Amino acid sequence: MAVESGSFVPLYAAVISVVGSFVGAWFATKMSKDSDRHHEARQLAKTFKGELSSIINVLHERDYQKEFRKAAAKNREDQKLFIYAVSVKQEYRFIYKANAAKIGCLVEPLPEIIATVYTMMAALLEEFESLSDMLYGNKSWNFLGSPDQAGDRFDGLASAMDALVADIRATVTEIDKHYPS
Repeated sequence: MAVESGSFVPLYAAVISVVGSFVGAWFATKMSKDSDRHHEARQLAKTFKGELSSIINVLHERDYQKEFRKAAAKNREDQKLFIYAVSVKQEYRFIYKANAAKIGCLVEPLPEIIATVYTMMAALLEEFESLSDMLYGNKSWNFLGSPDQAGDRFDGLASAMDALVADIRATVTEIDKHYPS
């Protein structure tokens, strides 16, 4: 029995139609997932921007750098240990703590710079806690050393805070660059 070559045309059409449907469905699903991931990354970036902008506003309003510089000068001038302590009772890093595992979905270099800024912030908060512990008698004042050393430490804290604010501003700018409003 001979088979005519034209009789396979409907079969070919059906196979091509099925393959085309699968490819189209796969492509649509992939595009939808990519769109969802991009939307999630954008929302996450904007959330970090909001938290970081709020932190800048708090630091600007409270002007800790100025007070640390005054404490440095007072230690050096009076040659007696003087402490300026910042008691941080609120958690200002809710967004970061809740989403640290997700920062990898952001475009480069955002994951690295966001992690760096929050790590610097954590280090400063530890330092604030140490100063508060001294002020409230939970840690020896010897931790500061001489008045001149204490002055250097307070100047260093003020400079570290200046650097943190600059890094936060740069991070917010970088977020805007990759995820414009």
